[in-house]
Amino acid sequence: MIVEPANTEVMIQKYMHIFAYYHDYNRKVAALNLWVNGYRIFRGATIVKNFDIYKNIPYSKETRPDINTLYSFVADNIIDHTRIITCFENFMKGFLLLNNCVVHKLSNKNKMLKNAQMNRPIIVDELFSESSFKNFVQDKPEQWETTSNTVNFSWLLKPEYQKIINLPADIFSIIKDINDERNNLHFISVESFQFGKPTIDKYAKIIDFVEKIIYSSINELKQNLDIIKRKMQNKS
Repeated sequence: MIVEPANTEVMIQKYMHIFAYYHDYNRKVAALNLWVNGYRIFRGATIVKNFDIYKNIPYSKETRPDINTLYSFVADNIIDHTRIITCFENFMKGFLLLNNCVVHKLSNKNKMLKNAQMNRPIIVDELFSESSFKNFVQDKPEQWETTSNTVNFSWLLKPEYQKIINLPADIFSIIKDINDERNNLHFISVESFQFGKPTIDKYAKIIDFVEKIIYSSINELKQNLDIIKRKMQNKS
């Protein structure tokens, strides 16, 4: 049975960066929310919604692709990259949660672990104790173990984080490249937009991973939470 403090539901919503780590069930709920939101954002990308059109735009060495057909993809390129990165950022953070890792930035309460977090995941039990939740004081943020901000995307790509997340090498490379392009968004122009088989293949791999891995993981986690809920209801 899950033992919960008073007004836990309200506390979780208001202080997610603390109470998401109170119990394994809370972490699973938080992970599912991250995945669902990330998937929804991804599916809203122009390149994703219209990929069949995109990959079938005629082109050759002698003939440039029709600019009118390509225009919406060019215009939405920056926001599409942001959507893609958000999806993968949410997926990786959710995966870390399911592996008992802290995805919120640590506060100054433990500066040694805070500094370590930039290069490696912090395990929940390294940071939180039973008193973290039972003695939680709402108006004393200096006593909280974590802040409301989550870890940087760049941290998630570091070796120690990837030892746990373990993105396939080709997906990792594509996501890193897309993020680098996104970070230079203020300098991107229409002239820098790329189109051709390598670009089509890149988006095809990303979409395939999201649909086969991330979407199936969402369904699997939903089923797992439903089983836990039924067990909790039967015990009550």
